[in-house]
Amino acid sequence: MKQIIFTISLAISTIIGFSQRVITDATLKYNIVIKKSGDKNNNATPNATYQLFIKGNQTKSDFINSIGTETSIYNSKTEKGVILKEYSGQKLMINLTKQDWLTQNQLFRNIDFKFENTEKKINGTVCKMATAILQNGGKLTVYYDTAINILNNNYTIAFPSIPGIPVQFENFINGVTYVYTLAGINYEVLSSNVFDIPKSGYRVISYQDAISLKKGE
Repeated sequence: MKQIIFTISLAISTIIGFSQRVITDATLKYNIVIKKSGDKNNNATPNATYQLFIKGNQTKSDFINSIGTETSIYNSKTEKGVILKEYSGQKLMINLTKQDWLTQNQLFRNIDFKFENTEKKINGTVCKMATAILQNGGKLTVYYDTAINILNNNYTIAFPSIPGIPVQFENFINGVTYVYTLAGINYEVLSSNVFDIPKSGYRVISYQDAISLKKGE
């Protein structure tokens, strides 16, 4: 009987495994809408965009708004990365060690998600829901597509335990809700050049110096 149960369980696991598309390369683009509590204007016009490039152990994210751009590049194998900031004509490169990377993303580390029995259809995709309370008391809600998953679940610190692609996630902090909605996915194999770190054109500083500069603002 135990052998029969094991065989059935193995068959179910195999079916589930084959039903989910696991990818190593992808480009994900999200539109960001920022909503303040008490704001009667229900405007869904994006305030910014977030683009994520993934290739194996390498990740790159571009956050773009009307003020400027901020790019993060990180290799989970070498445990090194950088943050590139371009604001008001100034270009700054901040070197990151593994500990710097973890500190930079401290708010989203070791999140304990509660997986809900709730579904939501977003842009034609039926998504499952997960919620979590952040270290600062804020709330994170994720709607994800279980049909697709990324092999490198460390492509982001926030979602390694989410069994699928985040189609929409809402981050509520200090009366402000940041809503990221997936606008498109490109599955083409990415060139390694996408993750190259610039060799010139930026003022280079350490992460500790960047923190000091921020405190002095």
